Amino acid sequence: MFTHKKAQIEMIGLAIIVILLALGMFFIAKFSLSSDTGNEVQQGKQQQISTQFLNTLMSTKAGCVGSSATFTGLLQEYVSESTNLECEGGLETYFRTSVKSIFNQTLDVWQYKYNLTITFPPQANKDPISEGPGCARYDNSKTQYFFIPTDYPKSIVLELRLC
Repeated sequence: MFTHKKAQIEMIGLAIIVILLALGMFFIAKFSLSSDTGNEVQQGKQQQISTQFLNTLMSTKAGCVGSSATFTGLLQEYVSESTNLECEGGLETYFRTSVKSIFNQTLDVWQYKYNLTITFPPQANKDPISEGPGCARYDNSKTQYFFIPTDYPKSIVLELRLC
């Protein structure tokens, strides 16, 4: 009688192990076959690229004659209408041309659709600047913002959408 009970306990133990293995395989299959993971990775990659791209762009030297000003400084000068920087074609034209050239060599080559929008404080009386082929209205896009302080109560806001 004692050996019979021992065999039943062993069978129950084996059944529990089989059930646990089946549950483990179920969860592995569920999470490894999920298509959302790839989408989340892509969105995380877009967020990281847009953040790093804007940070790098705004800290890059603008290349205006006789100045070591960055693109951040160029936009601040543009809003304040001071004449400390002399750039070929004027500040706005130089900024647009330079940024378009940088986009052509980076985001366009990497085949990203993008839209860069720059809005200025209302007191500056400057129209917003928009560059890029744009994103469809409901594209899965990641937006990164960059704020540049000004002498006005509000900042210059750069918005880069990657899709």
